[in-house]
Amino acid sequence: MIDIRENVPLAPLTTLDVGGPARFFVSVTDQNELLEAVGFAKEKGVPIFILVGGSNVVVSDSGFPGLVIKMEMKGIETYFDGDDILVRAGAGESWDGLVGYCVAQGLSGLECLSGIPGSVGAAPVQNIGAYGVSVGPFVDRLEVFDRNDNKIRTLPGHACEFSYRDSMFKHSSGASLIITNVTFRLKRSLLGAVLRYHDLQARFGDQAEAPIVDIRKAILEIRAGKGMVILQGYEAHKSAGSFFKNPVVAPEQFTYIEKALMDHPDGVCAPPWFWIQNDGQVKVAAACLLEASGFHKGYREGSVGISPKHALAIINYGGARASDIVALAEKIQQRALRKFGVRLEPEAQYIGFDLASH
Repeated sequence: MIDIRENVPLAPLTTLDVGGPARFFVSVTDQNELLEAVGFAKEKGVPIFILVGGSNVVVSDSGFPGLVIKMEMKGIETYFDGDDILVRAGAGESWDGLVGYCVAQGLSGLECLSGIPGSVGAAPVQNIGAYGVSVGPFVDRLEVFDRNDNKIRTLPGHACEFSYRDSMFKHSSGASLIITNVTFRLKRSLLGAVLRYHDLQARFGDQAEAPIVDIRKAILEIRAGKGMVILQGYEAHKSAGSFFKNPVVAPEQFTYIEKALMDHPDGVCAPPWFWIQNDGQVKVAAACLLEASGFHKGYREGSVGISPKHALAIINYGGARASDIVALAEKIQQRALRKFGVRLEPEAQYIGFDLASH
């Protein structure tokens, strides 16, 4: 029998450390417990929220009015498939723990995603990414529990509708699906590609390849310097990670942004702050727009503010409420919209809010 608890505080289970309690709460370690938990929610007629690492969420001050299911499904297995290696991991595994495991086993592909907080199960939902790499292309398949018919299904990676920081699991097409494990397709290689990112070039120069252990070490050090590694032994602020997505705009919109930035000769947008996409659109660094809108590193309003190390991280200095976090996020959105004509879209997921107003 699963242990359903009531009025469990959610703030300590999130990296932002804000929010109220779950009306009902349960941890599940296998598919049978998950089935029982979903059955409980249906019997009570309450909504479900799946919580794993708690690294990309803002829970409302009133909490969540239904059942929060904490995914604790663990385990990592590897299989040969021709020249590739398939790595199957439970949804409750630590994401960085999985990346560290793969690098230690000489499996390349995920090393640039080192240090990202969260879990294996949440990685495909958000299609997490960093330094030009997204997890989507490495997802071979997933096992999902479909709440509509209480069945476990295998879903190929190409069916997940991956796009920039997005997937079907964030939309109606995947709303009934709960990820229980993910299988990644990787290569056996001690070398990985050094991508053309400024921070990496500063460390590796013009090298096309480098040992994956060195790439992982460099990524962890770079992220730690920005206060974005939430692991034991690293200094980090209470945040939900990068709070906003980098907007992708049409060329004419980018021209408008460039002109607006001419008001800031102090160089808040040091290159590289934009990337031209294959379709001609332009991805713009959201951090640049924040700083040019007056929300510089270290900006603070009482118990909330911008990280002194990274302009994209809204942080809880201690004692903040979810409403404080959302108020600052909306203030940033309004000013960026007014100045650059761009509405910054939150990367963090709002839980338990009336989203019609956010």
